[in-house]
Amino acid sequence: MERKELFEWAKEIYGAEPDYPWNDWNCVLRHKNNKKWFALVVEVNARKLGLAEDKTVDVLNIKCDPMMIGSLRMKEGFFPAYYISDDDSIQVGDFVIVPAGKDNHEAVVEVVKKEYFTEEDVPLPMEKTKHIIRKCTEDDFDLRDRRKFCVIDVPRQYENL
Repeated sequence: MERKELFEWAKEIYGAEPDYPWNDWNCVLRHKNNKKWFALVVEVNARKLGLAEDKTVDVLNIKCDPMMIGSLRMKEGFFPAYYISDDDSIQVGDFVIVPAGKDNHEAVVEVVKKEYFTEEDVPLPMEKTKHIIRKCTEDDFDLRDRRKFCVIDVPRQYENL
């Protein structure tokens, strides 16, 4: 689906039009009644998604019911979420606490990938990427919201961009 088709569909079904808050090609789609966003459309390099092409592609980041995430991740073209951390002790396989959902409730998730990016190469706008709160302790495992996410680990000097 091309961007134009997506926007036509969103307008027809939800009455939503693209909003460009960053004055670039990246945009959000908002609910008509409360103006909260339900989708983010950003441009990224295809290689950052593990694809072979060295070209810019559109990524649609959607908010959805957590119960749907597992089945969606099984389909081609669906990718995990990114979080930022400057804690070098966090490793693949660790469980961490992250803000999740509209209300930023705390969730326990497993780190499935760790990547380092330069300022020019971050795949998503830094100001829109949530931060890992901390590594889990044994006391944290009573939280029920366990999903797998991908972690962007950005050097400290880029954290406040």
